[in-house]
Amino acid sequence: MMEMEYDVVILGGVAAGTSAAASAKRMNKDLKIAIFQKEPYISYGGCGLPYVISGDVAAPESVIALTPETFKEKKGADVFVKHEAYEIDFANKIVYIKSDDGEKKVLYNKLVC
Repeated sequence: MMEMEYDVVILGGVAAGTSAAASAKRMNKDLKIAIFQKEPYISYGGCGLPYVISGDVAAPESVIALTPETFKEKKGADVFVKHEAYEIDFANKIVYIKSDDGEKKVLYNKLVC
């Protein structure tokens, strides 16, 4: 099992998770931050989903603000899509994550979920 360590781990990479990461980086640019998102996309506007479903928005990609790569480049946080937290050990500050690549043991100082 791969082991990783971050100052801040954020579970969920839609609007609130990406906003939390960006805010934390603004407060301390040296923080090592990771976002783990179960779905393949991050930073999309949930309020735009009804327009995608109804067909009013032709390209679903238009409700996505940033890709994981762009988010890392602009905001400085590591982003892992298609990664799901399946266990949290609060006492030892560890999140266990599974993905197609296998499992990860992620140690953290602060957890946002």
